[in-house]
Amino acid sequence: MTQFSWCANFTVFIVALVAVVNGQFNITEPGRQTHIYGQDFVAVIPLTTGLPESGSSLQIACVSCQRSSATVRITLLQGNFSENFTIQATSPRFVSLSIPELELLATTTPPTPAMFNITADENITVTVLVKIAGTLNAYTAFPVDSLDGYYIVASSERPEEHVSELTVVATEPETHFNLHPYSKVTIRGHEDWPATTQFGRGIGGWATYQTHNSFMGGHLQEVTDKPLIGIVGTHRASAEYGWAQSLDQLHPLVSLGTKYAAVPVAGNHLRNIFRIVPVWENTNITWISGHHSNGSYTHKSFTLNSGHTLDLTFDSKEVGQIEGSKPFLLLHHIELGTPVMDTALVTVPPAEQFTRQSFTFSTYELPGIKVDTYITTLAPCKFLEQISLIKNMAASGSALDFEKTSGIDDGLEYCGSNRQLEPGVYTIGLYPDSPSEAVYSAILYGKTASGVFSYILASELNQVTCGVKNTEPTLCHPPRVPIQPVSTVQTQTATDATDATDATDVTIETSTTPNKDKSTGNGTVIGAAVAVTVIIIAGLAVLGFCLFRYYRRRCWKHSGDNLEGNSMVYVLL
Repeated sequence: MTQFSWCANFTVFIVALVAVVNGQFNITEPGRQTHIYGQDFVAVIPLTTGLPESGSSLQIACVSCQRSSATVRITLLQGNFSENFTIQATSPRFVSLSIPELELLATTTPPTPAMFNITADENITVTVLVKIAGTLNAYTAFPVDSLDGYYIVASSERPEEHVSELTVVATEPETHFNLHPYSKVTIRGHEDWPATTQFGRGIGGWATYQTHNSFMGGHLQEVTDKPLIGIVGTHRASAEYGWAQSLDQLHPLVSLGTKYAAVPVAGNHLRNIFRIVPVWENTNITWISGHHSNGSYTHKSFTLNSGHTLDLTFDSKEVGQIEGSKPFLLLHHIELGTPVMDTALVTVPPAEQFTRQSFTFSTYELPGIKVDTYITTLAPCKFLEQISLIKNMAASGSALDFEKTSGIDDGLEYCGSNRQLEPGVYTIGLYPDSPSEAVYSAILYGKTASGVFSYILASELNQVTCGVKNTEPTLCHPPRVPIQPVSTVQTQTATDATDATDATDVTIETSTTPNKDKSTGNGTVIGAAVAVTVIIIAGLAVLGFCLFRYYRRRCWKHSGDNLEGNSMVYVLL
């Protein structure tokens, strides 16, 4: 072992030791307020199935801009592409993703995901739409300061010829993360490594996981409390019958809720599947849906544990209300055609993430291709009619109505509605005279003859869970306690020095700092002070020892950053 690699290993040992001394693991500050809109984003586009074709784009839209326009800059972090432009407060802007700079990234083994940094001087939303071989994929990108270090990873259940894929990207230096899966998972490019291998990555460093089953609620964790980006999706293993691809960005574990409205999207040749993914053991799930002619409701109850999933299907005119005794994840999986030609995946916003914010958006138009667009709104039943949808015109706007849904007459607490949209620019929000407690969320869907996509249109991204102890989560109101790890799993540490583009050739400059302005109690402050003291003393000891060895031998022999096989780290992390 060389002196350089010994120092690197010992540094990781110190980090592990501090975690043991503190006896707690905060994955975010309690009760933080975050959103799906902001001023600094990193949009990640996996290139496993090929390059984005004509029609692929980033949609940039203003959110409550203080001025009539906003200045935006988009930069490809692994190339020479950049673009500056101005967007109007009432009209989104589309930026093409079909650019030659991505070709080099797609030729690496495995393909390097494309990363775009989008910054603005006003709050904006960023939506990613990717078209590949007739299939459509879309998701809402989250701002950098809304990211977190702990996620639940789940995907839709597909036949054997399909592959579920998770792409993880680091946004800060010296980021260390690992995946604790509930299904058989391999690491692309390192298939012989254990799936639980701990990765060390620099800014823009990445890793890709694959499974021929589905991600069953595995835990993705950054062990030093740094934010990660996670993109999950499913596609066919080959393009022989079309990729049938879907993409979605992982939502932070702490943003998941306990109450959801499941509203199937209407449309010919569409099949709706809602997947319930528990986070903690003994999660009691209750599903209530509609009522029959005799007045009875469809009412079912289930108890689910981590690593289990439950799929529910609804009639296109039916609204389902799903509640859990603990926060859980709800995915909406959509299939187009029989046999399936394409799929879409979107995380359903829980009632805890309903918003009062207005959002402006545009329907997607593809050259020479007819796109059918649908919007679904979710809200407490008593406030569903307070949602305003306006089609923006040159001189004024016209309000549109939603179809009445069964939930309003069925006595449910949460309802939903959907309607088809004509091509154009819209603003959705609440009427100015709506009650102060009125809230809502919205999802946009689109389909062509061969593709389907979906993404969140209106929602918040606040923290719902403030702590968990012995598999019992504590919601943020009332008291807040430090979050502890869900489980302790031995992992193997590996920093892949061969991924030069991962750690050294990518620079992400952010205008905001993730997880800033943390508020902690006295106990946490004391623990942090002890930890800092331990780090400083140990760090000085390591520095002194390394300098001593350096002056003795007068040279450093750099052997790379590969920490695999260090038994001390393997045991402690």
